[in-house]
Amino acid sequence: MKTFTSARKLKVFSKTYDLKFVPNLEGEGTDGNRGALDGQQLFYDEEIRIRKNLPEHIQWRTTWHEALHSILMQIGWPELGSNETFIESISNCVCQVIEDNQFMSNPNLIKTRRNSK
Repeated sequence: MKTFTSARKLKVFSKTYDLKFVPNLEGEGTDGNRGALDGQQLFYDEEIRIRKNLPEHIQWRTTWHEALHSILMQIGWPELGSNETFIESISNCVCQVIEDNQFMSNPNLIKTRRNSK
């Protein structure tokens, strides 16, 4: 069974990101602040970096956060895609809905429910 940290690729629409778990991650966030980062999305290099010393559930949430940057950039909303406050709020909401409703994380569970009626 694949664990979250064994994933190495993340497909977001037309881009396939290399998903890398790195020991340290520092740099400038899209909000212009410098310092330690939990994650980083390199849009043109098609790479997402996640700090590997984070708990796995925080790595999962951080990957959602970085994926949402990519989604908004690809649908033509770069101003929202680079707004850290917006991305953090939306990614927290998405992750909470998935965590509170396990069937939302597995499309096969939805198909099973639909077919059992």
